[in-house]
Amino acid sequence: AGRMSLEQGQKELGLELLLESLALHEQTYGFLHAESARCYAVVSLAHYDSGANDLAAEFMTRSVVISERTVGLDDPFTIHNYLNLALYEHACGHTETALRFMRRAIDLWALVNSPDHPDLATAHNNVAVMLQSLQLYDDALPFFKSCLDIRRRLLGDKHVLVANALHSLAKAYAVTGDFKQAVTVERDAHKFFSETFGDEDPRTVETSHWLAEFTFNAVKSAKLTKAARRQLLEAATAASALQMDREGSKGGEATANAQAGSKGHLPIDDLLKFITGNSASGQPKPKGGRRAKGPKGSRR
Repeated sequence: AGRMSLEQGQKELGLELLLESLALHEQTYGFLHAESARCYAVVSLAHYDSGANDLAAEFMTRSVVISERTVGLDDPFTIHNYLNLALYEHACGHTETALRFMRRAIDLWALVNSPDHPDLATAHNNVAVMLQSLQLYDDALPFFKSCLDIRRRLLGDKHVLVANALHSLAKAYAVTGDFKQAVTVERDAHKFFSETFGDEDPRTVETSHWLAEFTFNAVKSAKLTKAARRQLLEAATAASALQMDREGSKGGEATANAQAGSKGHLPIDDLLKFITGNSASGQPKPKGGRRAKGPKGSRR
């Protein structure tokens, strides 16, 4: 009844019914029970859909704690709870914490499933989006590529999810300044949408717009690159001539401070460890000790 009320747009009634259901679950099964964990997950999703991200993260944390202790760490329900908890924490603005939960979910997923799984592709896409929100554009690129590769192996080249992944990858290339590669990838996405859904489809129109934008920026970037190369060559020539005119000069030692560069070249596993910290003990686990005030009628 709570779900039906939410689908009909009656949010207050739907949440009230779900909370009453949660109270009945706790009274019937107790707090540490798989059914209670599933009810907490449903209530969490309802709060997330209504925009209450903090409450969504709180209820999902309880669901994770219970599912770990009842169905186990290697159960798909627990792993999905971690994935959802990461999304809710990201929505709350706790992106670094969300990345740690994503890492834990991906590590657990690797124990029970093959590396080619639709949920893993979605997880890598979500990691990439979180990294972009932290302005780590180069580090996000390998995760967009991994998402595309997994979907291609599972679904083939002619699938809407593959085209969506191509579109996301093209925009990822663009924010790193590689407009030439962005044009190549976006052209494939636009071709699929055009041939499959027609030129009037919103996805075809959108990819057409982005393709034109990327092409314009690619041409502009190429012109700027040529001009920059010409200026660099002229500066190098002038510096060489000045050096040759110096008399009795002795070669000095050039020193430069090493700067920390992008880690986007690392494998996916190493990149996740770098982002979230190398120490395995640093993986966060939801705290189950503190419980917020439960729904009316629930047993403490």
